[in-house]
Amino acid sequence: MRLSKLSMLLWLISAVLIGMSAWYLKYRVFSGDHHSILDSQGRLQKLAEERGILPSSPQEANRIFMKIGNDEIRFSQIDFEVLLYTKSLDSIEEAEGESLPKKDFTIDGAGEEALRQKLLEDLIERKTLYQYVLLDQNFDALGANRLKECLIKYKKTLIDLQEIVKTDEDRRYLKSRICEIEILNQFFEEAIAPQVMVSEEEINGYFSANKESMIKGESIFFRQILLDDETKAKQVYAKIKPGNFVALAKTYSVASEKNPGELQGPFARGELPPFFDGAFNLNPGQISDLIKSSYGFHIIMLEEKITKDKMRLDLVKEKIIKKLKKQKVDEEFAKWLDIAMQKVSIEQVRKGS
Repeated sequence: MRLSKLSMLLWLISAVLIGMSAWYLKYRVFSGDHHSILDSQGRLQKLAEERGILPSSPQEANRIFMKIGNDEIRFSQIDFEVLLYTKSLDSIEEAEGESLPKKDFTIDGAGEEALRQKLLEDLIERKTLYQYVLLDQNFDALGANRLKECLIKYKKTLIDLQEIVKTDEDRRYLKSRICEIEILNQFFEEAIAPQVMVSEEEINGYFSANKESMIKGESIFFRQILLDDETKAKQVYAKIKPGNFVALAKTYSVASEKNPGELQGPFARGELPPFFDGAFNLNPGQISDLIKSSYGFHIIMLEEKITKDKMRLDLVKEKIIKKLKKQKVDEEFAKWLDIAMQKVSIEQVRKGS
């Protein structure tokens, strides 16, 4: 099997990461105290301690690890990616109101090595793709409007992450990270995604092949409006009339779906968070009361309740299109990454060089 350029690089540098993990283990076992490292860098603090994740040694943190085009990766950037990952897990815990295991990746096993390896792979991919996009003369990656969008996101994110973004270096890296991701998303939406098309034949073929597996017992289709403020939720709820639910969703909903008010489903009992259970007692066209959750205040309209023998293509057509598009997008992304890996120079920097 042919190894990609990225796979070969990761195989070559895995020894470096394993060496770093060995340093962690030695320090934790023989020093009897790892707090000095956390305090000296002032970054991972209690968050990292709780999850058992330690940063690189102070001597290694700012060393250049790899050069990618005109950019570079330092050990401290990998540490920051680990920190963002652990913070994201905590955010999920807060949103769900449930406790996740505090040590998903422990220092005592291969877990942390796997985490750092995966985050490093993502970091290399992102920086390689970004350097490749900068070479595209048909795409103004550094245009004022593009930078304006990423700076807006940076300022908001900086407030959300003020607990962990402590130094000027942290802020510089966070800004470049957000702008790289934002500009890559824009490039993909403008240059790659339009090439992805799904035909009616593909949609019908997928439905015929997967009809039975797309529904489990009695299932529901619904639409929702999500508000983050109770007063606003009550005001919107009072405006709902037959036929205007989708329009109100598009105007007011803060839900994460791309098209607010879009049809969602099919979902069987147990496939949704508990606060959705009441939706199964509604009749088609009926509106729920305000439902409070950790996400905000939900208003649900039941669209249809069906069993396996009643499944129709029109109910799941949009879902099938999304699934098939995602498969094709993944294929296009792999091609895009392969081209970028060939066009952008990638060099591992040996210690002492």
